[in-house]
Amino acid sequence: MIEWWLIHQVSLVLQQRLDRESRDVYTMTLLAVDGGSPALSASVRMRVNVLDVNDNAPSFSVTSLYEITVDENHPVGSSVLQVHAEDADLAANGQVTVLLSTFTP
Repeated sequence: MIEWWLIHQVSLVLQQRLDRESRDVYTMTLLAVDGGSPALSASVRMRVNVLDVNDNAPSFSVTSLYEITVDENHPVGSSVLQVHAEDADLAANGQVTVLLSTFTP
């Protein structure tokens, strides 16, 4: 007796760009149906996890200019300004380091 197997392969093809910050998991069901009578079928669930890439730049809570006024006798070592910067990416891609550039009068 000779058995014949017809194997069909299926490819999952993206129709649009994925954005992990909008949606990080997609779940779907793949269904296979044969041509017999009665038709038999099988299904399998699929879970697609979208990995993060460094596609977002850090942003500050103030977008144009931080401007402050400090008294000349303000205590040395005390805080004069707090800034907040964040990045929508995950892990190291979203870790923000703030550096102060050279003072320009």
